Amino acid sequence: MPKSTSIKKPRSTTETDAKIGRRIRMRRLELSMSQTDLANAVGVTFQQIQKYEKGINGIRGSRLAAIAAALQVDLPFLFAAKDAAPDDTIVDKFITSLEGVRIAKAFALIPESTRATIVKLTEALALDFGR
Repeated sequence: MPKSTSIKKPRSTTETDAKIGRRIRMRRLELSMSQTDLANAVGVTFQQIQKYEKGINGIRGSRLAAIAAALQVDLPFLFAAKDAAPDDTIVDKFITSLEGVRIAKAFALIPESTRATIVKLTEALALDFGR
């Protein structure tokens, strides 16, 4: 009896895969960890980490757990909220960028009493650039 051959469809990634990838990148940058460092910690190539962070490849459960451990976070940290508002994509893209992480780290070091002034200045600059 001949074996039936099935054609495997390529797996497609989802928006959840992309969000998880962005959270991985954000945390890795927060720790000042290179893609190579993370790759070595979980036993993959840095190119694979790039694909995970860009949402090109999904991440199986055991690998996701290893990544969370290497990044010193619990698994739920890597998952985005299901009911995120549309504006959250702007925040996600910003905070997962190298500049966003650097600004967040620097901003956290500024006394709380000064932060409001910096926010107002930043908003004024944004209005000027928006013209």
